[in-house]
Amino acid sequence: MPSDTVSKLTAVNLMGLLAALVTTTVTARALGADGRGQLAAILAVLTAAPYVFDLGLTHWLGRERARGGHRTELLGAALPVAFVASLISVIGALPRSHAIGAGRPVVVTFLQIGLSQCP
Repeated sequence: MPSDTVSKLTAVNLMGLLAALVTTTVTARALGADGRGQLAAILAVLTAAPYVFDLGLTHWLGRERARGGHRTELLGAALPVAFVASLISVIGALPRSHAIGAGRPVVVTFLQIGLSQCP
């Protein structure tokens, strides 16, 4: 049984690798060097943003819950902080996207879309 699971996981990983090989080639041809740089800038920001706006709340909640904290008390403490952080991140999405995009309209547009959905 374990070897069957290992072979299935290996096959899935190989399919993902082959798909990435094909899609990166198609993306490189379609976007060119400048477009790939813009895509990299967009993806780098949108990959890091959820971790930044999390403010460590998920780790704190996990640790306190493991220590025996009551769920309602922990959520009561974390939800207002999460709400304010979400509100600030959505309101700040427009100026941040313009600052990071540096006059590249495609980057600004995609950052506005992604950062407004981040929280």
